[in-house]
Amino acid sequence: MWGPEASSVMAEIGAHIFAQESETLERYLEETLDLVITVCDDANEAYPVSPGARERLQWSFPDPSTATGGYEERLQPFRNVRDEIRARIASWRECDMEAAGALPQCTRQASATPTSLLPA
Repeated sequence: MWGPEASSVMAEIGAHIFAQESETLERYLEETLDLVITVCDDANEAYPVSPGARERLQWSFPDPSTATGGYEERLQPFRNVRDEIRARIASWRECDMEAAGALPQCTRQASATPTSLLPA
């Protein structure tokens, strides 16, 4: 289960994840996947290669669970990461497709979205 901070900030945008659980990549190692995106440096280190994936991206985000302070203070890093992930996905989805079913040509560029493109 997710912590209360993650559940709270996702509920703010209508995503109720309280009963959801995080998954490791291990369950997908035998699957054929078009794309694997890891957002956690620990996952990137544990699984530097995704054998069944056509494409693999690492989008590093700060770990909000390391935030200190009171509950309200700890919410802000979770909001920041939530918003950064949304912006990164939106930027990536806006890329033109070369052909039906192909991955966007700007995949590598979108993996380093400048902070200036993130919502305020």
